[in-house]
Amino acid sequence: YAGGQSSLTSVKNTAEGMRITYKLNTAENGWVNLDLLGSEQPIDKNTQIAMKIKLPSQAGDGHLLELKFVDHDGSVFRKTLPLKRSRFKRWRKVTVSLSDRRVRHAWGGDSNFDELKVFQVAFSGRGKGVVDIKDFGIETTTDTSASEEQSSSQAAQQSVAWELTRPSHGGKDKVVSFIT
Repeated sequence: YAGGQSSLTSVKNTAEGMRITYKLNTAENGWVNLDLLGSEQPIDKNTQIAMKIKLPSQAGDGHLLELKFVDHDGSVFRKTLPLKRSRFKRWRKVTVSLSDRRVRHAWGGDSNFDELKVFQVAFSGRGKGVVDIKDFGIETTTDTSASEEQSSSQAAQQSVAWELTRPSHGGKDKVVSFIT
């Protein structure tokens, strides 16, 4: 879903993952929000969610990436990262957990995280954007400190089935399923 006169233009499976194309309001900051659902295992404060992100073009350069945990009472905890083409020109791994010191209660519910309802990825700013995402999943690690980048030798990634729910203009949501 989107706000501030913004829209999610397309979500497509690619050979490497998925490509998200969106259009944000050009007069003021807008946003698009994607619900990534699916993990059957419980998420605790040390569970890391990982993905690789790439900006295939200048579209999206300067936008903000928001990684959000939402619990059942509507509490939203998020980490934000600037999307810079210079940083995401090639695939770059991003991880987040509730124990990450940059994850803060943003709004809604209360300041206590209960049980995960949904994990969301959002893009905010102005103008058009194109972002590629692959290797979305849950990592298990014995290290309790979350880092933005962590080598595969330090964590074992599990396969996760997940869905992207995308509202359509006809009132019925379109669900795109992925298995990574």
